[in-house]
Amino acid sequence: MYKLFDHNSTSLMIISNNNQGKKPTIFDCASFSIKTVSSETQATKVLAAKETDLIVIDSAFNHNQQLKLVKNFRPKTNLPIVVLMHGENHEDCIEVMLNGADDCLNSLSNKQVLHTKIHSLIRASKRTPMFNQSTNLKEKTFKFGTWTLQESNFNLVSNDGSHNHELAKTEYMILELLLKRNGRHVTREEFLDIISNDYEGPFDRIVDVYVCRLRNKLNAADKDNTYIKTVRGVGYHFCMPVQTEIEELKSKTLTMN
Repeated sequence: MYKLFDHNSTSLMIISNNNQGKKPTIFDCASFSIKTVSSETQATKVLAAKETDLIVIDSAFNHNQQLKLVKNFRPKTNLPIVVLMHGENHEDCIEVMLNGADDCLNSLSNKQVLHTKIHSLIRASKRTPMFNQSTNLKEKTFKFGTWTLQESNFNLVSNDGSHNHELAKTEYMILELLLKRNGRHVTREEFLDIISNDYEGPFDRIVDVYVCRLRNKLNAADKDNTYIKTVRGVGYHFCMPVQTEIEELKSKTLTMN
């Protein structure tokens, strides 16, 4: 028997259509702190109180209901959203991920595997970029088209201030690689290499899902330009000129644990 992490400080919110507030059996014996809610109003209150680390949408909902919940909650939070499904339906999984879910998990899978994947998502969401480990820290920004990408907080900000997207860690890593390889092809295998520690999905279309989400965000403030071009049979490349700026952050001290 594997001994999993100490979960005392890990909280999950499960959105279920069970009015009795029962958690799905897949979480029986799990040592997560679990809040089960049966309405969007209750879930919004939990989010406002910052009482959860991850959102689980129960497999008792049908696909359209799950999709609606993902669409409703993605704009409200940057917390990981996991959709439970009965079995593996790749097309349904791709659709909910395109609309903001971070992963789809099979509710019929091994409990320990599912719990470990949930912890992996939570850890990834709490990681922060590595700064230059010196007394004078550096802030790197990428500027392209009508956007600025900030390394320190994963923020993608439009130049006119009308849009500010806090990217998920995987979104940031994919966009950063495209920017660094500006004008050159990046293969799907190269993307999978950099995100392999944060995603354990069963299909390679996960790269296409995240690229689609990035395109939607980039086009939100600039519909006239193509930022990411598909290279058939290869991968993607970034089309816009990129300017990289590094700024010294004064009066900062890096403390190593």
